[in-house]
Amino acid sequence: MIVMLSLWRNDAARRLHARAEHLMSKTAKGHDVRWLWAVGDSDDATEAQLRHIADLDRRVTVRRFDSGIEGSDIRSTRRRAAWTATQLFAAIREDDTFACLHESDLLSPPDVLDRFLANAMPVAGWPTILLAKDPQFYDIWAFRTVKGQHFDAHMPRPTAPVQVGSFGSCWMAPASAVRNRVLGKDCVVDLCAQWRDEGTTLWADPTIGVVQPRDLWEAPR
Repeated sequence: MIVMLSLWRNDAARRLHARAEHLMSKTAKGHDVRWLWAVGDSDDATEAQLRHIADLDRRVTVRRFDSGIEGSDIRSTRRRAAWTATQLFAAIREDDTFACLHESDLLSPPDVLDRFLANAMPVAGWPTILLAKDPQFYDIWAFRTVKGQHFDAHMPRPTAPVQVGSFGSCWMAPASAVRNRVLGKDCVVDLCAQWRDEGTTLWADPTIGVVQPRDLWEAPR
């Protein structure tokens, strides 16, 4: 069983149904797939809309986790996401074999799960965003080299998987490596640090293109 994990917050008016349909379109050869969605600190109709989708498909589970952390600055946003993700990781079942964290506003290939499964794990896709004429690397905060250097927005794209120090956005790992993990203020970067301390090698596959839609993106504050 593959569990696809996503976090949602105040997304009712942000193409929620199209995004949910995109996530639920993912399949994997030889594996059943289920979706585990966390709604955290949301004050619009996001939860109600997601629960309606879950009522129509038993493979979808919606959980509500409110951290009580206020603020829209980047530090508060990361602390809130880390708290919500920690609760989400605790809800991974024992029969889940792989966990794929897929940010709910991203676009990925139809066969993204099969592509992840073909790699050594943990492994992330290659997120980009089109802000000017050409796409640029998107998640320059979470993605870092093995020496801890942040990825550059205009770095050359390699042609084969590369070892990294941390990643984010869209990734897969054995469920046993994610279940019950506790994240600190640096969110997924904390998880990657835990893995590295345990001797785990992390990868990013540049052939797995992941796109951040510009209309769903907000500049960090």
